Amino acid sequence: MRRLGVCFALVFLLSALLWACVWVRPGVPVVGLSSPTTLNPTGDTEMRFLTPNTNYGSGTTSYVGRDKQLNIFELLLLFDVSSVPAGSTVTSATLGVYHVDMYGSEANFVLSAYRVIRVWTAAAATWNTATTGVAWGTAGCANTTTDRSGTAEYTRTVGYATMGVYLSGTVTSLVQGWVDGTYTNSGVLLTGSAVDSAGIFNTVDNAANKPQLYVAYTEATPTATATETPTPTLTSTPTSTPTPTPTPTVTPICPVTIAPDTTWGPGTVRVNCNVGVPAGVTLTIEAGTTVELLGDYHVDVEGTLWAYGTAALPITFTTAVSSVAGTWGNVYLRGEASTLRYVTVLYGAGVNDAAGSELRYVTVQTCTFGLASMSATDVSSSTFQYCGTGLLMYLGAEPTISACNVLSNTYWAGEIGQSQAITTTACWWGADPPDDGAVLDGLDDLRRGLLYRDDYATGPVGW
Repeated sequence: MRRLGVCFALVFLLSALLWACVWVRPGVPVVGLSSPTTLNPTGDTEMRFLTPNTNYGSGTTSYVGRDKQLNIFELLLLFDVSSVPAGSTVTSATLGVYHVDMYGSEANFVLSAYRVIRVWTAAAATWNTATTGVAWGTAGCANTTTDRSGTAEYTRTVGYATMGVYLSGTVTSLVQGWVDGTYTNSGVLLTGSAVDSAGIFNTVDNAANKPQLYVAYTEATPTATATETPTPTLTSTPTSTPTPTPTPTVTPICPVTIAPDTTWGPGTVRVNCNVGVPAGVTLTIEAGTTVELLGDYHVDVEGTLWAYGTAALPITFTTAVSSVAGTWGNVYLRGEASTLRYVTVLYGAGVNDAAGSELRYVTVQTCTFGLASMSATDVSSSTFQYCGTGLLMYLGAEPTISACNVLSNTYWAGEIGQSQAITTTACWWGADPPDDGAVLDGLDDLRRGLLYRDDYATGPVGW
């Protein structure tokens, strides 16, 4: 009987192998998935309006924007994409620059990235010249016919809330053009819109957090040869043992814009792109869901985010890439008021609220900032810990902050980036009384409002 069973198994295996052979139609290319690659620039340089003949190609940081002396700062970046095989399809490309600090009035401004047309060299380019002996069509790489494109590849808002993270944007079509030869690869120009504000960014000559170009692509292989396979012999199919149903896992197809109303979870949602929730659309995240960001990506909510966890089944935003603050982007609430309850945010840029959202039982740890509010955020019974800055209030923020734990943050427990004062109640600041040296406000800079913490908790707040 055992011998008969072995013979039956061999017949089944051979049958399965025969069925696995396929007849490939002639002329259909076989496409294989290639691993993504992350590139640093082969060269970069800053250009300055007030020093038009000076090259800054060896600097470790670069300004982008303007100052009140009417200086203009721009950054040129060049990447070698020859490691992407010819004929490949670029499925995703993201350019990121690491934002170190602000300069000038430190007001928010818009960073724009443009495709460069004219060839330039990092060791010779200045405000006046692209390379030795060759001038820009218009100084500052400003001619939209001969120097650069007239339409930005992407734009990003730069401000206090983006310090200490990579500012990234999608350049998929641009990199595809470089790979297939549609565009000459002359790199990218970064400019700023502000009248009196600039950002400071790391360059390729910096020891850490260099500019990055992330490229994912599929590589086309030679056309397969048509091959006839033998007709398989049908045999009895043994009954298989039922396989247990795994925990539901969602992998969004990227790039993704959530529409219509969508629910994530339960289980793990793996995100390998920037996620956008348009105005009028609601993204609901179920209790017990883990949202895993696979790179420097953001969840940008112009509609509504309903994230309702429970004490037993919290919702977690995290990453498997690194346990370092700023590894992924932020949860940016900037449309209709959203609600987050029993939500934990780890290793990202933090939570940014411009919509007057409600945060209850929220924990933000090991992020660039805990909460950056520019609205009437209603936050209580929450913890902001091990971040660069715990609470950041700016651009007319009027938050209600009560019964929170704000402690063990690297730079500031609280920072006021506006002239209006903020009052908190019944919060634990890690010391009794709270340490004034852990706050950056009007006591340090007269342009800033005060952070009032007179009503404070004398120990950790529980809930």
